[in-house]
Amino acid sequence: MNEAEIVWKRIVSPDEADLRADVAEYFLSLGFTDEEKSRYQVLAAKDQSELTRDERSELEVLVAANTFLMLVQSKARLSLKRRQSAA
Repeated sequence: MNEAEIVWKRIVSPDEADLRADVAEYFLSLGFTDEEKSRYQVLAAKDQSELTRDERSELEVLVAANTFLMLVQSKARLSLKRRQSAA
């Protein structure tokens, strides 16, 4: 886990199921477009030494966005699950 991921994890606290249901559902609705997914796959499949500076920067942004999405969606799923268990 890199430093940015560690910071995001501390900020988001994915193990705390404290989101309201509407917020959790909103976070679960977020995601990359098909075009972004395709671009992500192309860049990730390239040898790192073959990436241009712009491509490397783009890939870093996509990885950071994906990390954020994974953390908030994990928190959202946990929040909804705990709400259902409490009902």
